[in-house]
Amino acid sequence: MSDVYVLSAFLAAVIALVLFIAKFKVHPVATLFIVVVALGLALGMGGGSTIELITEGFGDTLASVGLLVIFGCVLGKLLELSGAALKIAESALKLFSEKKVPWAIALASSLIGIPLIADSAVIMLIPVVSMVAAQ
Repeated sequence: MSDVYVLSAFLAAVIALVLFIAKFKVHPVATLFIVVVALGLALGMGGGSTIELITEGFGDTLASVGLLVIFGCVLGKLLELSGAALKIAESALKLFSEKKVPWAIALASSLIGIPLIADSAVIMLIPVVSMVAAQ
């Protein structure tokens, strides 16, 4: 199998991803799965090898990011239940007027997100942003 064929198949897969998601509004996860299976088959990997490689890659990703996401969810829920998210939101809103709510969210995000990895920070900030939006 030539390098040109492999690169062409990869380019076709990327174009298919963009088209299915952007133009045809197919769910991104379903699109990614379908396109990756098609790419594996086009490259001659066979059905079993393709699925095995997909599950192995997903498992490796989940193993490295999964705990961070879980702990981020736990900390986010603790922020919400303890009232810390509300206090951070109120403090940020006091510093900025109601017209500058995005700046208040940016300040709260900066304070919470500094010591965290991006995945956990986003999950933890959901309650804070919800509290700011509610006010």
